[in-house]
Amino acid sequence: MVLNFFFILLLSLFVSNNSVRGSTDPINFTTGEWGKLLGKDLKDKGCLAKTLKESYGSIHKNIELTFMVWSGAFERAKAGRHDGSIYWYKTDERLKHFIYPKNHIRTDSLYFYYKRSKLMNLKSWRDLIGKRVVINESYYYPKQFIEYAKENNIELIKLSTEEQMVNFTNLDRADVFISAEKVISSLDLIHFKKSSIAPLKLCGYVIFPVLKKLSQKHANDFDKGFYKFMRTSKGEQLAKSCPGLNKSPIR
Repeated sequence: MVLNFFFILLLSLFVSNNSVRGSTDPINFTTGEWGKLLGKDLKDKGCLAKTLKESYGSIHKNIELTFMVWSGAFERAKAGRHDGSIYWYKTDERLKHFIYPKNHIRTDSLYFYYKRSKLMNLKSWRDLIGKRVVINESYYYPKQFIEYAKENNIELIKLSTEEQMVNFTNLDRADVFISAEKVISSLDLIHFKKSSIAPLKLCGYVIFPVLKKLSQKHANDFDKGFYKFMRTSKGEQLAKSCPGLNKSPIR
């Protein structure tokens, strides 16, 4: 009887300790290098990484970030090998595999750039008709724009990096390239000018794989922590140095 009692006591302590340990395990995310927003060698791993860390930290949770190529970051999270991934646009296909929180973490503005020497007067999508436009194959572009390009003889050329896009256009192999201003800020754009075409607006999210049981909880916790953090002075200060950060998340 005494041995049974001690066995049950030890077993209950083991289960309790493992339960506590599991509840305090960091939430692990995949991500990739992206300009000054995300990078393993940047201060705080970039302002988006800091926002994610502080948001969960505000509700006493820890995170881990694993940097890799973007395709790997997406596929590993999709397979449930990680708890989530940052930072992705919302598409119909991704909604099949990921849970999105209520709040986007940031809004991107994608601008249309052209060579100054071409002296083009670009004010609307109509002015792109008959032109070659370079886009990033990793980005999601609004469906309306893609359909307009297909219907109006606008050739879309997909490349992998912003540097390739700039060089390709600079060699006159394309007329225009579309990119987020802050992402290309480190590149030499002396020969380029931003057009007057209204930028394409895209919301970026932290996403969680449907294969993981805790994904909905992690998404809810992000909403809760992000809302709480962005109402602190620290959150307000970070928003000033992190362009496009969602300053007004909802509960």
